[in-house]
Amino acid sequence: MNLSHFFRMRKLRDSNSEMPADFQNYMNTWSLESVVAVALERRLHILDGTSKDEKALLLIKEIRAFFEKSFEFDALPSIWKYYQTKGFKDFLKVYDNITE
Repeated sequence: MNLSHFFRMRKLRDSNSEMPADFQNYMNTWSLESVVAVALERRLHILDGTSKDEKALLLIKEIRAFFEKSFEFDALPSIWKYYQTKGFKDFLKVYDNITE
């Protein structure tokens, strides 16, 4: 782990040494940044806030939406298998945006 991320995580903790409620978003962003760095040998610079790459910022937004919606359509009961609801069509649009 990069030490700068370790120190950043220490700064994110509150007075009870607990991480903020949105810490999962930080971890998801760190995971995406790490995978892209290893697989594509490219940095997205999303974690340090210096990214001006609109596609990279859209990708992280869409990946978050993908995981939220996949739970809805994979784990919860739904009629999407028989009827494509508006929510399911939105999910397909998220998937299309990621693969684009």
